[in-house]
Amino acid sequence: LPESQRSPMSINTMFDLASNTKMYATILALMKLTDEGRIDPEVPIVRYLPDYTGDGRENIRVRDIMTHSAGYAPSAFFYDPERAKSLYSCQRERTLQMLYQVPLTYPAGTKTVYSDTDYLLLTALIEQVTGQRLDTYVEQNIYQPLGLTHTLFNPLRKGFIEILLKQILI
Repeated sequence: LPESQRSPMSINTMFDLASNTKMYATILALMKLTDEGRIDPEVPIVRYLPDYTGDGRENIRVRDIMTHSAGYAPSAFFYDPERAKSLYSCQRERTLQMLYQVPLTYPAGTKTVYSDTDYLLLTALIEQVTGQRLDTYVEQNIYQPLGLTHTLFNPLRKGFIEILLKQILI
């Protein structure tokens, strides 16, 4: 919007965290689970995700995935049928299953390449360890105990449509 049409932020202004979810959900969950002794960043992720095998995956540590040095390209393009080919998926559960088929492009630990695949794998790890979806786990175990009542996933599905509409219409 042009500056003349923008309204000032207020306590109810909503923001889409988008890629910041990696920090404000995934990493916070991993930190909590590590502190509780439920996840060890130094062990291979296959300890938690037994089907994550083949092409050297058995040696990729949780830390390698957290630091974008597991060996993945920046994106598997799950959402683009032309680029993803057999990995194409627009369904959450199917995408999580397809993660184990994403090809590695370099040996783990040899370089750092920002990759969405890494953080999708960490989502699968957190969900395996907690038995909850990532959004449910962080909302119940991190955001709510901190009193963050407006920090959540899918706000429109959770009754925040009026706040968003006011923000758009003002």
